[in-house]
Amino acid sequence: MLITFKTKAYANITMFGEVGRRMLEMMDFGTLVPGAIREEDVPRALANLQNALALIPEQEAPTVQADEDQPFVSLHTRAVPLLELLRAAIADETYVSWECDLNKRSYGIRKEAANLTITGERLPGNQ
Repeated sequence: MLITFKTKAYANITMFGEVGRRMLEMMDFGTLVPGAIREEDVPRALANLQNALALIPEQEAPTVQADEDQPFVSLHTRAVPLLELLRAAIADETYVSWECDLNKRSYGIRKEAANLTITGERLPGNQ
């Protein structure tokens, strides 16, 4: 699963599901996907994320054995684009939203065959 963060003020940011959910936890706005943060709450989300990152060592050891071909990327590094997105949303006084990105090429899922439910609502096209 991929999670895409969106705002009118910045380019979309897509993260792997586990990393995206961790960012949501650190922002303290729940982990439900899809979701949104009202424009007046975005500064608090940014502060929460910055504070949570400050508590994590810069080179936090991976919780899962990393692929030998892929270098370890810290949460601090992974958070940079999201931090910039939040700052842009604050400057533009707009909301931030996120959604699940089920790319059928990445996951081999045929839209018409998938019968997925997220937070109790059927996805478009899965009636």
